[in-house]
Amino acid sequence: MAAIDDTSRPEGSPIGAVRGAARPGLALATVTAVLFVTFLDTTVVSVALADIRADFSTDVTLLQWVVNAYTLVFASLMLTAGSLGDRWGRKRVMVIGLAIFIAGSVLSALAGSVAALIAGRAVMGLGAAASEPGTLSILRQVFPDAGRRAKALGVWAAVSGLALAAGPVIGGVLVEAYGWRSIFWLNVIVGAVVCAAALRSVPESADPQPGALDWAGSLLGALALATVIFAAISGENRGYGAPSVVALFVVGGLALLAFVAVEARVRNPVFDFRYLRLPPVRGALGVAFAVYFGVFSIFFFTALYLQVMIHYSAARTAGVFAPMAAAIVAGSLVAGYWVARADPRTPMIIGCVLSAAGILLTRHSLSGSIGFTELAATLAVAGLGFGIAVVPLTSAVLTGVPAEHSGMAAAATNTMRQVGAAVGVAVLGSLVSGYLRADLTAKLDALGLPPELRPTAIDAVERGRIPANIDLGTMLKYASKVPEVLDTGTVAFHHGLDVALQVSAFLILAAAVLTALTLGDPGDSGRWWRELPPAMGAFVMATGILSVGLHLTGFEPLSRAALALAAMVWLALAADFVSRLLFTHTRWETEADTPPALTAVAATTVLGVRISLLGWHFAATALLVIAVILWPVLMALVIGHWGRRMPGAVFLVCVATEGLAVLSGTLAAAGVGDWLATAALVCFVLGGLLYAAAFTRFDLTQIWRGAGDQWVMTGALAISALAGSKLVGWHGWTGTPHTALRVVTLALLGVNLAFYVLLMVAEAVRFRPGYNVRRWATVFPLGMTAVAVLSTGAALDLGWARVLGRVLLAVAGLVWLLVSAELIHAWVGGGRAPDATLPAAPAEK
Repeated sequence: MAAIDDTSRPEGSPIGAVRGAARPGLALATVTAVLFVTFLDTTVVSVALADIRADFSTDVTLLQWVVNAYTLVFASLMLTAGSLGDRWGRKRVMVIGLAIFIAGSVLSALAGSVAALIAGRAVMGLGAAASEPGTLSILRQVFPDAGRRAKALGVWAAVSGLALAAGPVIGGVLVEAYGWRSIFWLNVIVGAVVCAAALRSVPESADPQPGALDWAGSLLGALALATVIFAAISGENRGYGAPSVVALFVVGGLALLAFVAVEARVRNPVFDFRYLRLPPVRGALGVAFAVYFGVFSIFFFTALYLQVMIHYSAARTAGVFAPMAAAIVAGSLVAGYWVARADPRTPMIIGCVLSAAGILLTRHSLSGSIGFTELAATLAVAGLGFGIAVVPLTSAVLTGVPAEHSGMAAAATNTMRQVGAAVGVAVLGSLVSGYLRADLTAKLDALGLPPELRPTAIDAVERGRIPANIDLGTMLKYASKVPEVLDTGTVAFHHGLDVALQVSAFLILAAAVLTALTLGDPGDSGRWWRELPPAMGAFVMATGILSVGLHLTGFEPLSRAALALAAMVWLALAADFVSRLLFTHTRWETEADTPPALTAVAATTVLGVRISLLGWHFAATALLVIAVILWPVLMALVIGHWGRRMPGAVFLVCVATEGLAVLSGTLAAAGVGDWLATAALVCFVLGGLLYAAAFTRFDLTQIWRGAGDQWVMTGALAISALAGSKLVGWHGWTGTPHTALRVVTLALLGVNLAFYVLLMVAEAVRFRPGYNVRRWATVFPLGMTAVAVLSTGAALDLGWARVLGRVLLAVAGLVWLLVSAELIHAWVGGGRAPDATLPAAPAEK
C-alpha cells in the first residue's frame, strides 16, 4: 500500500524521533489501557441513563446530551490533538489528555444536576480527544514492521471493541451495586494507575514540522463538526426547519468548505487531504464512520429501550450485551492475523456485511416477545462483524500515511469513528423521538385527550413521571387511559428503534459496497468509479421521483426499495463529487460548468422530498441545506458558460431551483417551519424565470433528434407544477394569492402535458433505441409528470388527475425498467455503457 511522500525512511527502519527504550509488549499494554478507559466512557453511560433520568427528571433530548457532550468534544478536537502530538510529543499529549479526562470524571461523579453532568462529560471529551490519537500513533512508531503492526492493531481493535461492548456490562454491574456515579469514580481510579504506567513504560516520539501550527484549520474543523452535531440535536426540540437550526447547518457546511480550502493551502495542515487520494485511506475512513454510526444504534437505543420500556435491570442489560463484547474481541484478534497476511479489503467488507446482518437480526429479535438468548446471540453476530471491520480500516489508514504523520492518521481515523457515533446518536435519536411523539399524539387524539393536555402527557411518558406543576385534578378523569398510553409509548419507541436499526444496517451495507468499488482492481470497478459521469445524478432523480409516485399510490414496499437504490447511488455520487473537488479540481471545474452538474442539486432535493414523506425531517432538512449550499455555486458556473442552441439539459437550471421549492414546501407542510413556505414561493417564481431564460437557449431540433435529455423541457414544467401544488396546499395562502397559485399551477400542468404528448409523438416518429445515460433524463420527466398530476389532483380535488396520474406513473415505471435493462445489457456486453458522457450535442457559442 502506497503512502504519499513517505521517503524519509524505509518501512521497518528505526524511527529516529523515538526516545527512551521500552519493551513493545509493555508499551502496547499501556496504550491499550488508555484506549480502554476512554472508549469505555463512550458506552458505559448507556445503562445508567434510566437512573440518571430518574434522579434528574430529564427527557430523552438531555439524555442524548449526556452521551453527546462527550462524543461531540471528543470528535471535534481530535484532529488538532493528533497534530499536536506529532509536534510536541505523542506521549506528552496523551498523558496530559488522560489527566484532563480524570478531572472531568471527578466533575461528573460530583454533579448535582444534569447540566453539571453534561459539563463534566464535555471536560472528559476534551481529555479523551487529547489522549486517544496517541494510542494509535505510538503503535505506528513502536511497531514499524507492517506485519507486527497489524497484529498489534488487532489487539488495539480488540481492546477498543471490548471497551465499547463492555461499557454496558461494566456499567450495569456498577450501577446495580453502587449507583450511576460509580462509573465515573472507576475512571478516576483506573485513569490514575494507567497514567503512572504510561509515564514509565511508553517511549516518547515526535516529528516536529517547520512552520506554525495550523490554528485556522483546527478552529474551522472543530467549528464544522460542533455546529452540525449541535444542530442535529437541538433540532429535535426546536424543529429542523427552525431558522436557528438551519443557520447552524449552513454555518457548519460553510465552515467545512472553508476548512477544506485552508487545509489545501497551509504548510502544515491539521489534515492533509492528499492522503484521501489513496482509495484504501478514503474507503477506510468511510467505513469507520458507517460502522460506528451503526454501533450506537445498538449501544444507546437498544439498551435504553430494554431498560426504559421492557424494564430490564442494569444487570440483565449487562448480561445480554456480554456475548457481544466477547465476539468483538474475538473478531478483532482474528482480523489482526488476517490483515497481517492479506489485503485489508476482504475483511473490511466481510466485517461490514456481518455487522449489518447482526443489526437486522437484532431488529427481528426485538419484535414481539423478546427472548434473552436469541437477542444475546444476534448482538454477538453484530459484535463479530464490528470486530472484524475495525482492524483493517485502522491498518489501511496507518499504513497509507507516513510514520511522521501517524498522529494525524490516528486522529483522522478516531475522528471519523466519533463523528459517526455522535451523528448516529443525533440522527437516530431524532428518528426515535419523532416516532415516539407522532404515535403518542395519534393515540392521545384517538383517546379524546384535549389538545392542551397532550404535550403534558407526552412529556410525562418521555420523562417517566408527571411534571410537578401540573394540575392533577384535570388529568384524573383520564386516569383509566394511562395503561393504554404507556403501552402506546412502548410500541412507539419500538417503532422508532426499528427504523433506526434499519437505517444503520443500510448505511453499513452501503459502506461495504463503496469499499468494494473504490478498493477493487483498477482495471474493473476502479475504472467504473473514475468514469462515473455527473449525469448519473439523473438516475437518482428518476428513481427518487418514481419512489415518490409509488408512495402516493400506495405501493409502499416498492417505493422504499426504489428509495434505497436511489440513496445508495446518491452516496456514491456524493463521494465522487467530493473526490473530484479535492483531487482533480481542473476536471471538476470542467464538468461543473455544464448543465448536467445541476443534477447534484436536483437529485438531492428529490431524495429529500421522499425522505421527508417518511417523517425523517432531520435528514430531509440536512439534504435541503446541502442543496442550498451547492445551488449558487453550480448555478453561477452553468449560466456563466451558456451558449446558443443548447440540448435539453439547459432546463436543469429550472429543475434544480424548483426542486428547492418542492422540498421547502414539503417540509413546511410537515410543520418543520412556516418560513419555508415563503422560501418555496421565492424559488417557485425564480424557477419560472429561469425556465423562460433556458427556453431562449434551447435547440428546438432536439425535440426530434435528442438522445433523451430533451424531455427535461417538460420535466421542468412538471416539477414547477408540483411546486405550485405544494404552495396551493399551504394553509397560509388564502384569497387572491391562493387563487393566483391555483391558476398558475393548472396552467403549468396543462403546458407540461401538451409538451409530454409532443415529445411522445416525436419518440414514436423517430425511434431511438439503445442505451444512453441521458435516457435517465427521459425517465425523470415521465415520473415527475405523473407525480405532478397526482399532487395537483390531491391539492385541487381533481378526480380525473388521480386516474391520469396512475396511468402516467405506470408508463414511467415501464420506461425505468426498459432503460435499466438496456444499461445492464450494455455493461454486461461491453464492460461499460456507451455514450456515458455529456453533452452529445454541443452548444453554439
